[in-house]
Amino acid sequence: MTWESAAFAVIVVVAAAVVSVPRGWRELLIAATVIVGLQVEWLLLEVDESAGVGDVVVAASFVLSLLGIAVGLQLVRGRGALDPIALPYALAATGAAYLVAGQVFEERVNRGVMLFVAAAVWALVFAALHVRRYPDLALVVGVALLALATVARARISSRMRSSRWPSRHRQGSSRCSPSG
Repeated sequence: MTWESAAFAVIVVVAAAVVSVPRGWRELLIAATVIVGLQVEWLLLEVDESAGVGDVVVAASFVLSLLGIAVGLQLVRGRGALDPIALPYALAATGAAYLVAGQVFEERVNRGVMLFVAAAVWALVFAALHVRRYPDLALVVGVALLALATVARARISSRMRSSRWPSRHRQGSSRCSPSG
């Protein structure tokens, strides 16, 4: 599959969301999301050693569309209780961000940077939901934001730590251990 084909599929899922969310056509929305998600995964499985810019943009667009669908569902439902479909979409967007980072980038630092960028987007969505007084979905997005930022920091700092210290310090040589 080419990235152009998957990009068209992402456009289709966004169009399906624009039509189905206000009308409450949840079956159409879920079916379109699953089918396009499979197509994006197919694209990422065919990526050889390094993903091209088109592959990364398509995968990121799909992840952002999942988050956007969650927000759209909650906006249509209103400020009351959390929309029962918005929660799975918000969590799927977070999980997809982790999966995409792992599939697209070989280097841990690159994965961490991508997750930091995702965390920044989640922070903007959290702030907007908080200001607009959608506390339930804001809480879900905020917790996901913290998880994304924590994993991103771990990916980046583990690489920095491993390149800064010689291997004997990491494995507990006698000079570094309390007994030695």
